[in-house]
Amino acid sequence: MRPHIKAVLSVVVFFVTLFVTSCVSRGPLLEPTITPIPTVVEPGLAYGIPCKPPCWQGLVPGESTRLDVEQAMEQLRTSGWAHFIDAGPPGGYFIYPSPFTIHGSIHVAMNDNDIVAAISGTTLFYYPIGTLIEQFGNPEGLYVVSRGSVVCFSCEEWEHPEPPDASVMSSPVHILYPSQGLWFVALVPLSGLGCICPEMKVVSFCYYSPRSMREALSDEYLTTLFVALKGATEEDLTEWHGFGGGY
Repeated sequence: MRPHIKAVLSVVVFFVTLFVTSCVSRGPLLEPTITPIPTVVEPGLAYGIPCKPPCWQGLVPGESTRLDVEQAMEQLRTSGWAHFIDAGPPGGYFIYPSPFTIHGSIHVAMNDNDIVAAISGTTLFYYPIGTLIEQFGNPEGLYVVSRGSVVCFSCEEWEHPEPPDASVMSSPVHILYPSQGLWFVALVPLSGLGCICPEMKVVSFCYYSPRSMREALSDEYLTTLFVALKGATEEDLTEWHGFGGGY
């Protein structure tokens, strides 16, 4: 077998055999099903390992220094979690989990004082909204990108995709926890517009320093990251009415 082919196969085998073996959450311990997770997001995002969000891999927005980030990056390199890390001011650090895709990548943004400003990324694993709500509580606000004309009264009204993480035509919904420094984007299938259900999936996140809703919406980095929210105010948000309660 040629050396370069053998090397590629070794990388594939590593990511296919990466498993999450424990779970720490805010409140009662969760017991997720152990599945192959080819991304450096996991387990730091979903299960709070080694620290609870908005901390990720020991890095805390508003507190951790560039030296802290360099040390965390070295740990990711030596552990094999990161395939490639692009670093350098002023853009911060971009971590890529696989040589085959940019999905699952993480961006650790730095401010002018060499302090972590925010940590954002996308998920490759199935992370349902139900798990998110169980971990962090009811959202402090929702921003629905496309409301449509459908009014939902029950999650039984829409057909669940099979498998649950299958790709379907969807509309993004921003799930906001500014007092916890958390910002998530979930996808609501077009067949379920007007309704948020536990099985719907979270696809991206951003961790930042806890602040008020107004401060979060006016943060230049956050609104640049989530362009749909640029110019949005608290009056544009929707309250959380529970699963199947409509929005």
